[in-house]
Amino acid sequence: MLILWAALSGACFALIPVAINMAAGRNVEPRHLLMVAMPLCALVMLPGALVHPAPLVVWLTGIGIGGAQFGAIMALRWGLRFGPMAPLWCAQLLGFVVAVLWCWWNWSEELTVGRLIAVLAAVASVIAAAWQVGGNGNSARRSIVPYAVALVAVWLLNGATNAAFKELSMQPCGESGNLMSVYGDLLLVLMYATIGIGAAADLVWRPARAPVVATIGYAAMLAGGSLGGLALLRWCLSAPASLVFTINTASSLLAAIALAWLFWRERPTLTGWISLACALVAVMAAAW
Repeated sequence: MLILWAALSGACFALIPVAINMAAGRNVEPRHLLMVAMPLCALVMLPGALVHPAPLVVWLTGIGIGGAQFGAIMALRWGLRFGPMAPLWCAQLLGFVVAVLWCWWNWSEELTVGRLIAVLAAVASVIAAAWQVGGNGNSARRSIVPYAVALVAVWLLNGATNAAFKELSMQPCGESGNLMSVYGDLLLVLMYATIGIGAAADLVWRPARAPVVATIGYAAMLAGGSLGGLALLRWCLSAPASLVFTINTASSLLAAIALAWLFWRERPTLTGWISLACALVAVMAAAW
């Protein structure tokens, strides 16, 4: 059942790049979406956050991952000036490797043969998806360095967030809970609030207008993807990181490819089909 929740979580997360990409076509920037979506997400999680007074580590972690996620979104936006959305989203998905390695090193989580194959297949899937950026002529080759910087930034920032989620789920709290299960709602409220404050500050610094109706619609899609993905992911964090995050990553990649074809008729290239095949291998190997 945990594998199913992890897969559904990844499918929900795939709605986020779709919302950002669709909004861009209506002159709606990511920061506009965040200004609407993040307060909405925080309000949804607020009732659960008021139940227990949380220790300082939860507050600091929530603010920290909020800053990391805002930085990842800004790096993604900047990277779109030099290349397509799909590889950037794949780089964000690749952040799961950071959590897997952290749990292996810090918590001695076992990497079985199947899980190791799954991790390697997921990495290969992401690399294959990102490889296409270098094959679109001279302009693509000139932009490969800044685009690569954006890819690395997105990867590291999202990886730090995944590792923080898993770390809190490993810290005991009470008789049968952990910091994530007890204080997860507050953690997410702090994360969403930090992202929203960052977006507001960015808009004050560089004002821009956006159509109201389109902003609300795409922000609701982004909020739904984030809330659904994180809610399902929290149910799975008790399982090994190499299982949960690999399934989550492969599912999100498959969903993103399917949605790109559905909305924009983006047919996979040769490297796209390789990426798809590796993602399927990752799912099957992780379940092995």
